[in-house]
Amino acid sequence: MVVLGGAAACSLLLGAGLNSGLLGDASSLVADSNSAAKVIFQKSCASCHAGGGNSVPFYGQADLSLASLKRNGYLEDDGAKIGAIVKNGKGIMPKFQEGPQALSDEEIQDLTAYVLERAREGWR
Repeated sequence: MVVLGGAAACSLLLGAGLNSGLLGDASSLVADSNSAAKVIFQKSCASCHAGGGNSVPFYGQADLSLASLKRNGYLEDDGAKIGAIVKNGKGIMPKFQEGPQALSDEEIQDLTAYVLERAREGWR
C-alpha cells in the first residue's frame, strides 16, 4: 500500500465502511486502538481528519464526529455509506478501491469499525 499525504490522504474523508452485502456486519467487528485500522487511519486519514476533525476547506462541517456522521446519514446502515465513499471517493477525496492507494475490503471494513468506534467514544 502506498501512503499518500495532503489532499490525497483525505480519501478517507469519512473513514472506511461496511457494505452489508460485501463486507459484513459492523456489530461483529472489534477494532481496538492498537489495530491495523488505527495505523491505516494515521497514515491515510489523519492529515485531514486528526482527532475525527476535518481540515479540508469547505468541508469543515462534515467531520467524523458522531453528531456529524448521524446528521449526514452515515450511521443508518452500520457504515456502508462510509465504505462507499472510501471506495468511490467524493468531492476532492479520491477513491480507495483501486490504484496505488487501494485498500482491501477487509481493510475498509476494519477502518470503518475503527472510525465508528472512535466517533462513539468522542475521539478520545
